[in-house]
Amino acid sequence: MQNRLERACIVCSRNMLFSSDIFEEDGSQADAALDLGAPLDGYMAACENAFIRAALLQHQGHISETAHALGISRKSLWKKMRKHAIAAEPLH
Repeated sequence: MQNRLERACIVCSRNMLFSSDIFEEDGSQADAALDLGAPLDGYMAACENAFIRAALLQHQGHISETAHALGISRKSLWKKMRKHAIAAEPLH
């Protein structure tokens, strides 16, 4: 699931993901990949992690540019990166 989310965040040009960005158009993967018995906070953390990684990749690891694009402060981005164990290194 995490790989699907990361790929969707990187490939998608919109600010919002839709289920069709993550799953097959007919929804055939939805039941298998989405565990509705899992807590929402785990799913949200995976989404946030993937979104931050995609934004960092898009901005070549530049913290200020990434934070600005995400609409958060650099300090907030650093906190979220620590929370998700995302390394602060230039991404090329």
